[in-house]
Amino acid sequence: MTAPLPNKELLVFLTASAEAIGVLIAQEQDEVEKPVYYLSRLLKGPEQNHSMADKLCTALMYAVQKLRHYMLTHKDKVTTNLDPIKLILQKPILTAKYAK
Repeated sequence: MTAPLPNKELLVFLTASAEAIGVLIAQEQDEVEKPVYYLSRLLKGPEQNHSMADKLCTALMYAVQKLRHYMLTHKDKVTTNLDPIKLILQKPILTAKYAK
């Protein structure tokens, strides 16, 4: 892990599985992506029944809550390997669940 450089974009990678979510914050330094912080947690009870897009939204909300001191001081670029999250975030009207 490395300390983030000021005024450089942070890369936020989201991942989800049937039982857990994970978030990696990285930053490109010397043309190499270096990890800054990693978080993961198990999904509880009904969270395990959510769709993959919902799980990725849960991962994003978890990251924002836990790592807001990084995210508020840097420009962030969120990356995931699932396209539905893009569709949810680009909807003109977000449901209350995603508008938080």
